[in-house]
Amino acid sequence: MQINALVDSHMIWVGSANGTTEDSNSVENGSLCRDWVYAMPQPNKQPMGTTLFRTSASDTALSMAQRIARKTDKAIFLSADVSPQHALVAEKLVVNTLRAL
Repeated sequence: MQINALVDSHMIWVGSANGTTEDSNSVENGSLCRDWVYAMPQPNKQPMGTTLFRTSASDTALSMAQRIARKTDKAIFLSADVSPQHALVAEKLVVNTLRAL
């Protein structure tokens, strides 16, 4: 996971990389921008979202970004390289990290 905190938004990459923490490079070993989405919170409504780049048939990244935007009240740029069964665990980790910032 990599989070870049911007002024009113967060740019997030979540995925897996081969190797150990010390010698892995997520850009080379993971799939950066596999599914790239943007979500923007709206008061009292479901956050709006759009796909910027899509390589899979799954909407996991878009729904994850919308939920994170709703929970943090910030615009979210999200690149997700996680399977649908691991998406909720990854989302919880991202939200907890953002709240700790």
